[in-house]
Amino acid sequence: MLNHDPSGQCLATFERYSKKYVVRASHYVLENQEVTVCYGPHDNARLWVEYGFTLPNNPNGKVPMEHDLFIALAEKVGVTVSSAHEQALKDAGLPW
Repeated sequence: MLNHDPSGQCLATFERYSKKYVVRASHYVLENQEVTVCYGPHDNARLWVEYGFTLPNNPNGKVPMEHDLFIALAEKVGVTVSSAHEQALKDAGLPW
């Protein structure tokens, strides 16, 4: 079994002509080092449904959101969005 990592260092493929499942490393793998592949850019909901696990700090665990909705939700839960906050969003290159 190959474990998932969003930045997996191996690629697993099935070669039809040889009828073999082949795992190729993108760089040298040390003895006893875990070999991982990326199952795909899945969020935690899909990882849970398909594979039965989730990842802390999953880089694919994002929800696209319009700026106005983001600000409205923040204010709804009691966060005062100042002009400094809005500037920080712009500076971070987030959708505006």
